[in-house]
Amino acid sequence: ALRARAPGLLSIAAAMGAAGALSRAAMRKVFVKWPNDVWAEGGKAGGILLESVQDEEGRSSLIIGIGLNLEVESGGTTSSGWPIRAPAFLMNPRDPQFRGELLAMLVDDLLEVFKSLEDEDGVGRLFERWRLYDAFYGKEVLWRELDSGRTALGIDCGIDAEGRLIMQRSGAEGLHFLSGELVSLANS
Repeated sequence: ALRARAPGLLSIAAAMGAAGALSRAAMRKVFVKWPNDVWAEGGKAGGILLESVQDEEGRSSLIIGIGLNLEVESGGTTSSGWPIRAPAFLMNPRDPQFRGELLAMLVDDLLEVFKSLEDEDGVGRLFERWRLYDAFYGKEVLWRELDSGRTALGIDCGIDAEGRLIMQRSGAEGLHFLSGELVSLANS
């Protein structure tokens, strides 16, 4: 079931769960920039990290970390050229009651999306829903490998069963990327 799913797919599921909860909390659409950035108001509003750990008895756990930018300096950009945004659309992000309610929504949505991955129908629904959350679906993107700096330009066509980015290049077979980042075309 869930343990058999590719780590990249789990990262996508966590990002979609977080974006869904944030969309409900803000009453406006929050997206994901593949593979794990919270994308709102035309920029990076946060990020999601996953880590798999094992205890001394061999039981596995998945740790999900979600960070949101509550305050940012005007004009800030990420190392890959994207604007950095604070999710100013969130009502009272510093209010403890709001934070508690937001945390409850995040946990509910994450549990729901991970539960859906336990069967193949749920995985299919995840693929169908991805394009609704993908900030760049159908748009031209520039992918960059982190270690080598190698790049590829093409159209974001979604994800595959492992959570890899599918990118179509003109006249070429689709490319599938498991790691790396999307780089702002304005700064390439």
